[in-house]
Amino acid sequence: MRPICLIAYLTVLCTGTALAQEAYVYDYIPNKGVYAYDASSTGKLTAIKGSPFKPAGQMVGANGKYFVTADSTFLYSYEVESDGAIGKKVSDIDTQHYSGSECGTIAINDAGTAAAQFDHTGENVYVLLYGSQTNVNGTCDGIQTYSVSKSGKFTFEGATEFNQPGSDFFTGVLPTMIGNGKVGFGYEFDIENEDLCDGTTLNIFAAESNGVLAYQDIVGGPGSFNAPPAPPPGYSWLLEALTDDPTDHIALAMNSTTDPDCEDSPSFGPTQLASYTVDSQGNLTTTNTYETMPSLPAGNNGTYLMKLDPTGKILAVATGTGIAFYHFNGADPITPFTGIIGDSGNIVLMSWDNDGHLYAQNAATGRLHVYAATTKSVKELSGSPTEIPFSSPYSSIAVRTK
Repeated sequence: MRPICLIAYLTVLCTGTALAQEAYVYDYIPNKGVYAYDASSTGKLTAIKGSPFKPAGQMVGANGKYFVTADSTFLYSYEVESDGAIGKKVSDIDTQHYSGSECGTIAINDAGTAAAQFDHTGENVYVLLYGSQTNVNGTCDGIQTYSVSKSGKFTFEGATEFNQPGSDFFTGVLPTMIGNGKVGFGYEFDIENEDLCDGTTLNIFAAESNGVLAYQDIVGGPGSFNAPPAPPPGYSWLLEALTDDPTDHIALAMNSTTDPDCEDSPSFGPTQLASYTVDSQGNLTTTNTYETMPSLPAGNNGTYLMKLDPTGKILAVATGTGIAFYHFNGADPITPFTGIIGDSGNIVLMSWDNDGHLYAQNAATGRLHVYAATTKSVKELSGSPTEIPFSSPYSSIAVRTK
């Protein structure tokens, strides 16, 4: 196993209360543009007139009124029309004119998408900047925060810099903010230890009153993720995936190994799921033990992607050829819900809308599957799946509830 990036290529961008039974789906394909769809209550996708749209840069997402993109230096905002179409450009801003740019330009990941994302309110955009994946060569990591006004204009609010020159670590991903927006966690790589199987460290960030992220501390590492709960005797934890609920909890997928350096033919335990409560300083506490943490279904090779629904009650985990669903119980241990649903390929993108619908893209077929989930049942909708444009390694998809 090699280091797994906790990068959300597929984001959910929801506004308002959960009343409508529909959403807009935006499918970004590098060098081709943004394919926009109207998703019906049956899960059927209908192309929006004018699609594909070709805004500048790579897709970041939409906050309900504006569609935001980014390239290596600029952020751009565009109007979102009443039918979900991407309209005229409203604003742009050069990130290199502000603090944090000393660390480099906007990170572009392996999928060709920019490392920028909205916060949970849709009022701020976070941008990750760096110049080299080798911090020992003299670079740092920086996260800038920009507010988006009611007219779509960007305002620079501030920046935080971390992993200063001489550090042995590289972040490469923006933090996952917990639902209350106060604290976030960002995965970190040990660039001096290329044999590490997976992750061992999370950076902690706190959001200030104006939305600016301030670097706080780290959780775990070095060598293994050493936060509670204790792993099985003789094993160490390695991180695989992270997701948040609407309040102050997170879920982690963790794999146990006898050798986190993967140098001596280590043994691996099953991937297990843990729940944590997060305080205002980013400290993690849990009532879980390794005995009460559920394991992923047999026959899978772990997971790199999981998403909690907006209610914080249903956890979807991409694993094997499909998705396994779990009940998320806040601070209490996660409990099994379904086995693996779907067996047609590799799920690489997932996102929820506000109405209990999970959108999941299959890399083997390029099809987008839509599931309706409640705490009682999960089923694929009658209009699903839909074949949509897909590129390798991955395209990028955003879902916005109407």
